Amino acid sequence: MATRKVLEEWGQEEIDELATETCECADARLYAHKKGQKERADARITLLFGKENKSVTVPDAAVDLLHKAVYPVCEGFIQSITVDIGDGVKGKINITSKGIVKVARTKTDTSTYEA
Repeated sequence: MATRKVLEEWGQEEIDELATETCECADARLYAHKKGQKERADARITLLFGKENKSVTVPDAAVDLLHKAVYPVCEGFIQSITVDIGDGVKGKINITSKGIVKVARTKTDTSTYEA
């Protein structure tokens, strides 16, 4: 049992979230850990695939799909997902053997010549 001070304008959902994040029970710690993983994965997706990245051009629909894939990967419903964006660019989200969420961007550069 703990007491927390909150702003008067906070709704019940915000109060419940604060209570869960500051609780010391095992379920609350697991919840906070998974929430942090999801937030970090979303930030990495934005960094690697968002409009600010200068390396590759990625359609918004592909970025949205990667963001939506974070939840099932972090919750363990799927082990990994790979999105083939085109032009040799792929995005992959997976859980490592240590339980860490990994976001990767690969770009394959293939040169073919006919003589």
